[in-house]
Amino acid sequence: SIAAYGFEIDYNPSIINVNSSIGMNGVEAGADGFVAAVNNDTPGKLIISGFDVNGTEMGSDLHFLTIHWKAVQTGTSELDLTIKDMVDVNGYSASYAMDIDGSVTVIDKMKGDVNHDGAVTIVDALFVAQHYVGIDPPEFDASLADVDGSGKIDIKDALFIAQKYVNIIDEFPDEG
Repeated sequence: SIAAYGFEIDYNPSIINVNSSIGMNGVEAGADGFVAAVNNDTPGKLIISGFDVNGTEMGSDLHFLTIHWKAVQTGTSELDLTIKDMVDVNGYSASYAMDIDGSVTVIDKMKGDVNHDGAVTIVDALFVAQHYVGIDPPEFDASLADVDGSGKIDIKDALFIAQKYVNIIDEFPDEG
């Protein structure tokens, strides 16, 4: 079992930053994890440590941490996770120092994704239809709703979003 750890994550702060308004400086314990301290004072470096006197069992679905990122601009940031220390409840090393590399890509907003959930879905079509009849849907981004380029948000936009969702069309009329 894992009882304590020390992680470092390097990233490109011109692309992403840690959203320190959530959790402990942008980090929350996962269902199987724990967090004691988070340092995100150095741009581009996140240092996380934690301990639990009882530890947690390791498994293939171990959800240790959630890190909340926020986009700064479009582009790709490499993520370099270094496991500095990981020990069991007896203080013995449970792993060796290792680097795990990955990346995250920030893209522009997606036309038609009016609720910013990362996909054009039937919910987006519903929100456009609600907006059209004067209902203010939650999390509605009107700047992404005019998918036919007509200069207004109307029921045709809702129709085109629904058609794209069910693959009747591949592109919105103003993208062709």
